[in-house]
Amino acid sequence: MTWFNRVLKSKDDVESIFKDTSNLFYYLFHKKLTIGLLEINITHDEKEIIYFGLDQHYINKGLGKKMMNIAKDIAFNQYNTHRIWLHTCEFDHERALAFYLMQGFKMYDMNIINEEIPIGYIPQHKLK
Repeated sequence: MTWFNRVLKSKDDVESIFKDTSNLFYYLFHKKLTIGLLEINITHDEKEIIYFGLDQHYINKGLGKKMMNIAKDIAFNQYNTHRIWLHTCEFDHERALAFYLMQGFKMYDMNIINEEIPIGYIPQHKLK
């Protein structure tokens, strides 16, 4: 699943995701601006970070680490899980995988999935 997959969903499908109480949403604010997003799905015994994102202007300021610590605290301490799943793809930030590994995640599997990418959703660093 890529980070833009919800753009392709219907309004009703997106609304049902936001209404589903097994999807937890957290936002990071700075001066009334939303600069970070964390979505965790708690449906199964093993929790999943669905979205983890930080505005590009706030990367390398320690905020990603703080957000990830919050995500791990929620999953491990509030919902008593033993494993957190997190997926990344080539369209994530170029240092995303390294960041996740530094935060204690381990690579479990690697898959190649071909997805249709909507026009305008290819990150600039991938166009070079």
